[in-house]
Amino acid sequence: MARSRTTWHRGPSENPAGTGLKLKVPPEIRELAQGYAEESIRTLGRLMADPDQPAQIQLHAASLLLDRGFGRPKEYIEIEEKMDLVTLLAEIADRRRAVNGHDAPIALEAAKAPAET
Repeated sequence: MARSRTTWHRGPSENPAGTGLKLKVPPEIRELAQGYAEESIRTLGRLMADPDQPAQIQLHAASLLLDRGFGRPKEYIEIEEKMDLVTLLAEIADRRRAVNGHDAPIALEAAKAPAET
């Protein structure tokens, strides 16, 4: 069996947190962008209220305003039957696509199962 050109070595991970690549925004860029926050919010408000804007633009502006003002809403899924993990994950993905039209972050809350006696 041929060996690949790269091999996996036991030991410390290059990515111990297991998270994807996160680029840090330099503080001066973050400060510059935050300086436009009030103007940006007002612009979104004008777009949302402008009857000459397409409904899609108005809806998107309204959604962005709500997300920034109240945070993105959590999504909950009620599970009524026992299923394996793969089936459960597929069900979650299907429901997210149905609601959002794409894959968006969701929050799951684990319910305590009744104790068996």
